[in-house]
Amino acid sequence: MAFQPLSDAQWERISFFIPEQEMGRPRSRDREILDAILYVLSTGSRWGELPSCFPPKSTVHDRFQEWAKARFFEKALRELSKDLPPGEVYHLDSSLKAAKKGETRLAEPALSKAAR
Repeated sequence: MAFQPLSDAQWERISFFIPEQEMGRPRSRDREILDAILYVLSTGSRWGELPSCFPPKSTVHDRFQEWAKARFFEKALRELSKDLPPGEVYHLDSSLKAAKKGETRLAEPALSKAAR
């Protein structure tokens, strides 16, 4: 999937979901940081491979962690998906599950009593 920055209309619809800063220097550049996060997620590149046109990688990654904890991405995706045609679905998922040490087989699917 090619990187595509948010449009002005999309930004206006989701910017209020960004959590308020609790302390520290006044925060700025939220839109640039969100575009940098979307760049990493859509291209599969590493945080350290961000082009120089984006804010520093540590700032982008820290903000990603903060926003993920506040469930910003879920709220934003839910809001933006309201415009999708019926039956079209987009997912934002990077779930990982640790394997049991020494496990060499996949779990067998549970069968109902009727299928046995």
